[in-house]
Amino acid sequence: MAMVINSNIMSLNAQRNLSTAQADQNQAMERLTSGKRINSAADDAAGLAISNRMTSQINGLNQAVRNANDGISLIQTAEGALDESTNILQRMRELSVQSSNGTYDSGNRDTLNAEVQQLIKELDRISETTSFNGQKVLDGSLGNIDLQVGSEANETIGFEIDKMDAKSLGRGEGAVGDGTFTLAVETSTAQSGASGSLSTLNADDLTLNGVTVPASETSSDTVSSSDNAASAISTAAAINSISGRTGVVAEANATTATLNLGGASSATALQAGDLVINGVDMAAASGITATSDGLAEHINTFSMQTGVRAENNANVLTFTAIDGRNIEVASDGAVTNLTTLGATDSVATGTVTLRSNEEFTIGGNTPEYVGLDEKTVAANETVALQETVAAITVSDLQITSSNGGDALSFDINGATITATTTAADATTADALVVAINDAAEGTGVTAAIDPADDNQIVLSAIGDLDITNVSTDAGSASITSASLAINASNNVGTEQSASVQETDGTNFDRMTNGDLTVNGYNVDFDNVPVIDGTNEKSFVGDRASAQHTALSINNTEGLKDEVVATAKTEANLGKVSADAALDANFGLVVNGDFIDLDGEVKDSDASGNLVGQLNAAFESSSSADVNGLVASVNDSGELLITADDGRNITVQTYDAATTEVEVTANGGATVDAAVNSDSFLASFDVTAQNAVTAKGTVTLEAKTGHTVGEIGGDKRSLAGIDAGADAVANIDISTVEGAQAAIDSIDNALESVNETRSELGAVNNRLDFTINNLSNVSENASAARSRIEDADFAAESANLSRAQVLQQAGSAMLAQANAAPQQVLSLLQ
Repeated sequence: MAMVINSNIMSLNAQRNLSTAQADQNQAMERLTSGKRINSAADDAAGLAISNRMTSQINGLNQAVRNANDGISLIQTAEGALDESTNILQRMRELSVQSSNGTYDSGNRDTLNAEVQQLIKELDRISETTSFNGQKVLDGSLGNIDLQVGSEANETIGFEIDKMDAKSLGRGEGAVGDGTFTLAVETSTAQSGASGSLSTLNADDLTLNGVTVPASETSSDTVSSSDNAASAISTAAAINSISGRTGVVAEANATTATLNLGGASSATALQAGDLVINGVDMAAASGITATSDGLAEHINTFSMQTGVRAENNANVLTFTAIDGRNIEVASDGAVTNLTTLGATDSVATGTVTLRSNEEFTIGGNTPEYVGLDEKTVAANETVALQETVAAITVSDLQITSSNGGDALSFDINGATITATTTAADATTADALVVAINDAAEGTGVTAAIDPADDNQIVLSAIGDLDITNVSTDAGSASITSASLAINASNNVGTEQSASVQETDGTNFDRMTNGDLTVNGYNVDFDNVPVIDGTNEKSFVGDRASAQHTALSINNTEGLKDEVVATAKTEANLGKVSADAALDANFGLVVNGDFIDLDGEVKDSDASGNLVGQLNAAFESSSSADVNGLVASVNDSGELLITADDGRNITVQTYDAATTEVEVTANGGATVDAAVNSDSFLASFDVTAQNAVTAKGTVTLEAKTGHTVGEIGGDKRSLAGIDAGADAVANIDISTVEGAQAAIDSIDNALESVNETRSELGAVNNRLDFTINNLSNVSENASAARSRIEDADFAAESANLSRAQVLQQAGSAMLAQANAAPQQVLSLLQ
């Protein structure tokens, strides 16, 4: 082997091994001093990431345990206070029972009542002052309490503590409400005009919950033939693109459009270009004309291409696109009967429905694009576009009079119109149209027969129609209020083979501002809005109804955020009786609509014929006062007519055919009236059964975090409100009657307190189990993390000893290796 001095390989090898031994010694010492196997990412990158995630979980679990313990502390604080409230209520009940005894005089009861009043004050004081960590727990201000009992987001346990003061306790069922209120807001993006002039939804036009809705895009709608970016499909797609951030979901509803061909000529067949729907030419090789019965069927043969279905009703075409695409109706103008009716180049867009499980805010530069104002939309609130209807309809026309020269008089737009007819010509709609037009000449009002129904008269004017001061001397009848509702009957003798026995309805007074207070709010009975589809109208129904009271409560500022009022009316017309299966031959007038009943009627309407006819008539009625009513027979065989919206239900029976005239005013509001039955019927030799008017009740339910408190006002007892017993705050046991009523109120209060305490106890027990589980998970996660990141002292001690020995040996060998080249000097001696 050659002897060299420029490269000391032995020294280099010793240095390398010594460096390795030194690194091992440093690592062993680091792990032994820190107690951790992983002290940096270089030690174990994957292990470091895993251990850090476990550390987050463990820390979160440990904090969740502390959170749960805090929740238990809050519950125990509230439960302890409620225990004392229970003792107070038990004492009040004992005093009430004592005061109910006939052996006590008024002085004794006053003494007992004095203690009760002090206990009521203490009940309020406990509710107002009981607190935990600076928060009042029994005054209702906490609302829903969510305890974070997990290491991840939204791992919560929620509970609620209702208001426990004397005004909130004692009302029984309905006093406390809960539940999830889901929002469904109907909005409209409908626009019409020349093709190409429709606006799209631009960026910043609309915001939801502070998030800007992006501009609608043409590419979102692949089915519309034009103005794709302005369609309901594109608008919904733009809103849904940010649903993850807003919580609001949009749906494109069906698009509808109408085309009135009432004035079109039927002489000319549709040619190429005469009628184009969504870019598809409706030219009819078979010679179908603009007004032929087969036009709708012909259009529907192209539905696969257009996405549009057509329905023809008396030359009024209704187009529907179920998927919400635009409907474009175009014409080249060659056929004047189409262009003059506005069928040239018009585009209709659909509607969009917004839904969210949470309250959301509408804003933006131009939110009115979708018919909305900048506002916060709350649960159960509906927003709709307003539509003006400048026409009224007189339906089911037939006036039969035994007197000649009867006059029908009313004011339209300030001008008095008196139409005088004879007994002969008043029986036809044409005659009355002539009489009205003669009398209305120069007023701008015209009457015409509805092409869809020969018994309907349509009154129209430039601008709105204002009908007032209606009167008639027909048959010496008198009209008691502004109306055009005339119930007339042919003098036809019939035999009544089945009968309905009427019963009285519920008392319900006409309510005005100041008559009713709920939770300290004066209920606003004026300017009550009613949402009907997409048309916002004013309530013009009977103010003395449960419907109006419920709507007023739900529209009162402040109060509408605390309670929800629902109204319901049930008219019990008594037992339907028949000796055997008989043929019905009588009529019912229900809320002004005459319903002719025929066919077999059995005892208790066992065949269902009577209920079936009534429900069919209710469903098909065009009257808002009748449509939506439901007839049924209960287990006792009694005929019931129910209105879930609380409208009044007036029913009158006749044993002869009856007809009526009904006028619907501008905006869809019905002008109701009543003809004096006695004088009217006497003139026409008609025998009527007693009329009955049923008026409903209003039920109040508290929204989450609120209660139904004190109900007061001058006409509280006539408001039709069903709120159970009186509140504990109103208890007065200074009389026997008051003491008896107090027992019911206190029992209700005890039930409410017991329910709250039971819920709190259940949550407390649940939290105990939660803490045990969290502690167990934290323990196991800590053990898993330890196995990943903690140092094994036995192994690391051995590694340290080995490294130290190698370090010492390496140092010695390095010294010898460095001295080896000196042996070359012996060769030079």
